[in-house]
Amino acid sequence: MNHPGAAYSDSRDGAHSDPDLVPYVGVIAVMTGPMPAHEELAAALDDRLGRPADLLAVELAEPGDDEALFAFVTQAIRPRPEPGPQWRCWAVAGLSDHRWAVLLAARHDIADAGIVTDVLAGLGTDSAVSATVGAPQPSTLPPGRPTSFSAVQVARADAVSVCKTFDVTLNELALTAVTNGLRSALRHRGRDPRRISVRTRQPLSARAGAAAARMSRRIPVLRRALPVEEPDVLRQLRTVHRTLADFKADARHRSPWSLPATALMPVALARRALKMVTDPPRDDLLVAMTSVTGPRRPGDMLGRPIVAMVGVPPVPPPGQVAVILLTYGPDLFFGLTADCDTFPEADDVTHGIARTIEHLAAAARHPHPGRPALALIGTRATGDHGLGERNTDDRAG
Repeated sequence: MNHPGAAYSDSRDGAHSDPDLVPYVGVIAVMTGPMPAHEELAAALDDRLGRPADLLAVELAEPGDDEALFAFVTQAIRPRPEPGPQWRCWAVAGLSDHRWAVLLAARHDIADAGIVTDVLAGLGTDSAVSATVGAPQPSTLPPGRPTSFSAVQVARADAVSVCKTFDVTLNELALTAVTNGLRSALRHRGRDPRRISVRTRQPLSARAGAAAARMSRRIPVLRRALPVEEPDVLRQLRTVHRTLADFKADARHRSPWSLPATALMPVALARRALKMVTDPPRDDLLVAMTSVTGPRRPGDMLGRPIVAMVGVPPVPPPGQVAVILLTYGPDLFFGLTADCDTFPEADDVTHGIARTIEHLAAAARHPHPGRPALALIGTRATGDHGLGERNTDDRAG
């Protein structure tokens, strides 16, 4: 097996001559128990994808903690020059506490994080998954741009408690946690959150069922400000709740046929118009967040328990942060990717995400008349456990 540093050089060592790069979206599955033979794992992957898969083997250097895993993922998930392979897969050995992992990534133009999650969750079963291959949509991200990836695990029970107590959705709680995590990271870098405009971009559907599927290309995209300047976490949560509720109500009263004004434009002109609308101003920060529902009950891979599943977002353009919230078993996993010019240490954001949910969960357990005393809640450091190492007492909430 190879150390990841031997297989992947740092992106700052040089730029690829081809500016058209293919972005990849991935999912990490972390297992416990003995790692299966390479041939057995490769055969299971071939069966699951219904096509030969190129499985690479890597081994992390000591101590094999999550930081080492994230450093490897940062290198592996980088966009690749056209025509990149449709699927990429790595078997990762050397994790601490008898853990090992599989990183599966797919071209973002043929699959999303939900499809990749389904593939990994069913690895070793008899069913096969096929992805519909569409026309390539190459990214024009600057080649060789250094990026940063991090992830954090929180108890689903804590999130459910917050949602019930404050009458918010999981999506609203997640956006609030990301907002406060960004605020903490900005302050850590010496930047004043009051002078930074942070917006989120999310596809939102006010419809349900088949109607939503038929209108999938006409679903409005949420592009609203996040209250990163607000120091009070509960006020952040309420603001995010109102923002999403207002947008959904507004979307219901619009004519669906009026949403995609670019639909009547020539393709080239429509792309330029869309870029003008979706690209943030120079001093702004844009957050693209996706939610993926994984298996409600923990599963296994070739008989080995899967203790964690983490989404790996495609590398975003400069000035943007990409987040995947993946629910798996009794936990929620936030995976975050950013370019190093935006946030050199993605850990600053993910640690802030975990602390925010911990704070709100504590407030939900001990509400005060009129308002939870968030200021009285401690700031216990997170990250004491590796992915999937949370014990059952912690999960009980």
